Amino acid sequence: MIQYLSERWLTTIYGLIMVCGTICSAACAVAWNHWKFVLDTCTIDVTCGCILNARSTYRYFTGGHVSHCHWAVYGLLPAIAVALVFFLYHGYRVCINNKGKPLESYEETVVTSRSREHISMVTRVPDKSGLDRGQNDEEALHLCWPPAAAICTLVFLHTLVYASMLTAGYYKSCYEYRSELVKILGAAGNQVAVIQSRLSCTSIFDFMDYLQPDVRDRHRGDFINTAAALQSALVTSWISVFAWLLALYLNVGQARRTRALRQ
Repeated sequence: MIQYLSERWLTTIYGLIMVCGTICSAACAVAWNHWKFVLDTCTIDVTCGCILNARSTYRYFTGGHVSHCHWAVYGLLPAIAVALVFFLYHGYRVCINNKGKPLESYEETVVTSRSREHISMVTRVPDKSGLDRGQNDEEALHLCWPPAAAICTLVFLHTLVYASMLTAGYYKSCYEYRSELVKILGAAGNQVAVIQSRLSCTSIFDFMDYLQPDVRDRHRGDFINTAAALQSALVTSWISVFAWLLALYLNVGQARRTRALRQ
């Protein structure tokens, strides 16, 4: 029964990871495609149209190297692929075959009362054959838990690095655009202090959406909510990190519980 509950939780967790990873990649792609031409103000040999890790120069607000956005958009695809494999495996076992779930049977007892009426009583009893099948299935599965735990460890570290780099790139662009906003508005005195210290990154990117000028013949089209797109990516990336950590905990727990079967 413990195995069945663990696999139910793992099915839900892997499904959540796939949803969050897809949202994160899509949100990064939207922000990147919107700004990639306007922020690409580097030399001809360098492509720097990424909204992440952007920097303020004396002439333009220049985007980060395109590799940062490649990482942001495609970096979670391996994690999504691994989660899909585990989701299909555990989902099939839980939802279709009910593997690991002890079965129950019913016994009917007929009692005759003094008035010669027949009273039927139905009771639930464990199905011994179901318990045997569940035990045999668990013994066949015990070899899979340690490799699954190892894979979850690697993917958890990968996702943690991804989320950390995405967060760092977001705050780097926010910090640099504060200086750019001071130049655009011609701020001085306390206005600079407000921009540098009081405005949130959401407000900074809102200013960027409406005040950042197009460069030469490069136009970005309609306005988008850059802050919402990037923050959606941040939130879903960190949800994926904690989801992988929980999946790792469950896999390690099952590996330890079935250790005796592997000896």
